[in-house]
Amino acid sequence: MYAAAKQGHLPACFSCVNLETDSPRVAIFAQTALAIGISFIGDLDALINYVMFGFWAQRIFTLIALLVIRFKQIPVHPECIRVPSWCIILFLIINVILVIIPIFQEFHVAALGIGICVVGFGFYFILIYPTNLPRWMHIANQKSFVFSMKTI
Repeated sequence: MYAAAKQGHLPACFSCVNLETDSPRVAIFAQTALAIGISFIGDLDALINYVMFGFWAQRIFTLIALLVIRFKQIPVHPECIRVPSWCIILFLIINVILVIIPIFQEFHVAALGIGICVVGFGFYFILIYPTNLPRWMHIANQKSFVFSMKTI
């Protein structure tokens, strides 16, 4: 949450740090509160299945981006680690299988996982393009930052 807030993906209050210890206490508290709240919602196994579906789906997009960078020969940092293309393709195939199997076996898990990803994309586009946000959201973001700085 701290890193996302620093990049403008979450409200600025999550990017506050304690001046003495440099610890992001607001982000840690919010993450802890979310984890506790989510653990009471329902079956923990189902929650893990939802998260893992999104995790493997995200890996697919990452591997596709890596292959695009590789085959279009987009310049990368000179000290980056190079992995053979066959390793990337093999891992991509495994990830696709790990995403497709739950769609057929447990469609409700896959549908909810896709729904969570869509909601996440919605939040991403709302918070990443602040020029499109209404003025009250800018004001709320700045006030929450000032409030959290006073409480830390």
